[in-house]
Formats: sequence, structure tokens, C-alpha cells
Amino acid sequence: MGGTLFGIETILSGGEGKIKMRIAVLGLGVIGTTYAYALQKAGHETFHIVREGKNVPSSINVHLLDGRYNPKGEEKDGDYSVKTASQNEEYDFILISVASGKLKEAMRTLRDRNLKGTVILFCNFWNERKEVEGKLKKLKKQLEGNKMPFDM
Repeated sequence: MGGTLFGIETILSGGEGKIKMRIAVLGLGVIGTTYAYALQKAGHETFHIVREGKNVPSSINVHLLDGRYNPKGEEKDGDYSVKTASQNEEYDFILISVASGKLKEAMRTLRDRNLKGTVILFCNFWNERKEVEGKLKKLKKQLEGNKMPFDM
């Protein structure tokens, strides 16, 4: 995969061969929904992992300022079709955007619902790589003994 950090630019553009991917996003927050909207516009299938019983709209009207191609930004409007993730599914990527203190709970949600895929974290980890790896190792130890849907 080419592109920028974690291949995000390649993913957003639909990839070099326009491969359609299945991408799950934890929650319906602003960051995850914005990425899901952009990914869906690029032709990928997007799904949201939400709490049981949460009222999920079938679509969301999105208004954003896209600064990827113009330094002043371009205003974009569009409808985003919301689909929820089912249990026991596999995705190409699972996007997680939570505060670092909520990461353990987020990973437990993936495990409990038996969701599998490559996890991408958008968790405000602006630390050195070794520090982030240390946090992930600590999280893995805390969750050890429980089957995880991915390898850390």
C-alpha cells in the first residue's frame, strides 16, 4: 500500500487498483464519521460499531472543509449512508478514535463482538513510537487470557 501514514491517502483515494475494502469504525463520533464518509465517497464499504440499543440514523448530512487539495480548503456537502457492523465479521481495517484511557474498553468491544481486521488507532498518541508500543504491550497484558481478534 502506498501513500502517507498507514497508507491513508491511498485508502482515501480508493487505492491504486480501486480495490473496494470493508472498513469498520468504532462509534459515530466526528473523527471516525468524517473518515468513514471520505472512505465511502472513495468507493469503500463502511460500517460503524455502536453500542447495543443506540439509535443510529440511516444517513447523515455531512458539511466539511476539505483541505487536502486547496490550502484554504473547499467546502464539501454530501449525504453519508450509515451502516452498522454485525458481530463475527472481518474487515480490511478497523478505525478506532478514542481517548487513550478508553482504548482498553474499545479493544474489548472488538473482542466481545468477534470483529477481526487490521486496527488503525487515531487516539491522540503523539508520543515516541517506543512509548506507544509500551502502552500497547501494557494493554495486551491487561487483556491477556482473553482471545483477541488481532495480534498486538
